[in-house]
Amino acid sequence: MHKQLWCEHVEKVAKYITVEYRFGNETKKLRIQSWLCPECGVHGANSEVILPIAISR
Repeated sequence: MHKQLWCEHVEKVAKYITVEYRFGNETKKLRIQSWLCPECGVHGANSEVILPIAISR
């Protein structure tokens, strides 16, 4: 049986969360996006490491 990534329902909700991981004195942030169909459930997720931005003045 072949399982589709997306269903035929039109309504989808996306949610973003940020998770911090601490390694000793270093912190890494991970941003996670998940998609949900109210009728079928979770359809997938995507994640990326958030790189720190250096601001020079």
